[in-house]
Amino acid sequence: MAICSSGGLTTRTAYIAQQTAVKTAKSRLQQATSDLDLRRRQLSYTTLHADRTGVITRALADVGAVLAQGQTVVTLAEPSELDVVFDVADTQADAMRNAKTVTVALLSARDKPLVAYVREVSPSADPITRTYRVKCTLPGQPAGWRLGLNAIVMLEAGHITGGIRIPSTALYEKDRKSAVWVVKADQTTELRPIVVARYDTDSVEVSSGLASGERIVTAGVHKLLVGQKVRLLSDTGK
Repeated sequence: MAICSSGGLTTRTAYIAQQTAVKTAKSRLQQATSDLDLRRRQLSYTTLHADRTGVITRALADVGAVLAQGQTVVTLAEPSELDVVFDVADTQADAMRNAKTVTVALLSARDKPLVAYVREVSPSADPITRTYRVKCTLPGQPAGWRLGLNAIVMLEAGHITGGIRIPSTALYEKDRKSAVWVVKADQTTELRPIVVARYDTDSVEVSSGLASGERIVTAGVHKLLVGQKVRLLSDTGK
């Protein structure tokens, strides 16, 4: 049997074969289109888009690295908002927390100081350097200031805390009260109550109870008795 069409004659078998080929081609086209969409989505994952204009100040991943979800890849800084970033020792961290402003100046222009506002003081010390990161915001965008420049920071004397820092091994605690053993002029010990303002890793800051220049016992404090005679380390010949 022959089937007639506008183009001529063909057999039913050839017609069915052509229809099957058309369906197969459409199915392959649909599969190829799906694969193309998948490849485009995968390609889009390799491109990072920032939510604002800025300057990359730090790259935290290498090319070709496999990243976890939510992993930080780069640090982006916004040039319109400049910060002065520096680290301070633990003895200065409280002073920075109490300060609202600091005076900053470029190393190349120390005669042109500016006032920066303390925005953030790290709540914990860096595990390696044992320092605290401080961030201060500059007002507006001062002329001559840009990302990456070195600056000098000055803190007003009024913000410096007046506590006395002693080794944590010197602290004697009993019944939730703090004290230290003070060595008197006759080399005998006196148990002196103190007020601790702050505890750090290997030291404490005393706000009252001790005067500058007084001698205290820094080792074996729980083995002493009131009035016990002691010798200074320099007197032992060691």
